[in-house]
Amino acid sequence: MRVATAMVMVSSLPCARRAPRLDGLAVLVVEDNADAREITRRMLEAEGARVVLAGDGCQGLYLLEEAAPDVILCDLRMPNVDGIEFTRRLRANSRRAHLPVIAVTALDEYPDYLRTWEVGFDAHVVKPVDYDLLAVTILRVLQTRPLSKRGRQRRHPRRSGGAGGTERAA
Repeated sequence: MRVATAMVMVSSLPCARRAPRLDGLAVLVVEDNADAREITRRMLEAEGARVVLAGDGCQGLYLLEEAAPDVILCDLRMPNVDGIEFTRRLRANSRRAHLPVIAVTALDEYPDYLRTWEVGFDAHVVKPVDYDLLAVTILRVLQTRPLSKRGRQRRHPRRSGGAGGTERAA
């Protein structure tokens, strides 16, 4: 009984971390690891996002039309078409080049950040993923992307970003 009470008290503290809501956002998750895909899907859907999953970059490119994403989360190391090639092809497609892409990867060295920047990723989030930071990064990337480049009004009602991280504006 004491444990349950303590848990309620801790979760209700004003300083407790809480991921921002992603209501109405369409997210394409491009990730070859089935467990990572499922965990990410659950987190995003719990925050109100509509999620489409792809097992590699080739499948991700194929699902772009169906997914109609507001943002793409993409691993870097994948079979067939990796995250770097996926983003290169996306940026070369004039109808899809405006879409924000966030690298979600275990690669955490300076050359990895530089490579994702050069290819055109909008942010770089390191695994294991802090899902509160990921939600804030998604909102920050969408906030800094000009609406005219995204081609349509965002369906998400919020305009606030949140705490930093390694995300960057495009």
